[in-house]
Amino acid sequence: MSAAPWTIEQTVIISRMYASHSNSKIAAEVSKVGPARTKYSVCCKAKDMGLEKRGNSGKFQKGNVSGHIPVSKYRPEVLAIIVRDGETTVLKLMEETGASKSGIRYVLRQLKLQKNIHLCNYIRSGRNGIQAIWKIGPGKNVLRPKQIDKPEPYIHIPQLIDHNKPQPVPRPQLGAWGLAWGNAGSAG
Repeated sequence: MSAAPWTIEQTVIISRMYASHSNSKIAAEVSKVGPARTKYSVCCKAKDMGLEKRGNSGKFQKGNVSGHIPVSKYRPEVLAIIVRDGETTVLKLMEETGASKSGIRYVLRQLKLQKNIHLCNYIRSGRNGIQAIWKIGPGKNVLRPKQIDKPEPYIHIPQLIDHNKPQPVPRPQLGAWGLAWGNAGSAG
């Protein structure tokens, strides 16, 4: 936005708000008292000022525990469905939880890293190619095969027509005077 130097008021606002507010909100407040700033410039200025790094916020908030894996809000639902059914696919989880494919895959990847589930098999799906089947509990993950059961080839069976015999050709229904199109010959 601006290459103008930062004012003292702007640096005070950054130092006061940086720990508890988003960069966008800080940029809006900073822009009220001096030259307009972007959220990126606020982040760079805070780094130059030596302010502490903030933790993640939102649904994937990371705690202070080392090795902590972020948790999605769909994790309990996904685990409950896999425990109930024994094994399941991503599409089935999407239908039952209403989550996106990337959200479900994120949860499954985290559960796999924690050795709570494993890939037990792959099946062929007509509309989606190959689908992974996830099973509860630790186990050896099956590698994705290059091909699974090729679909049955299409076999064209031509109709047998005797070309020496004349075939009837459909003709339009003729009217009273031998016309096919109702009022084609009338004078108007």
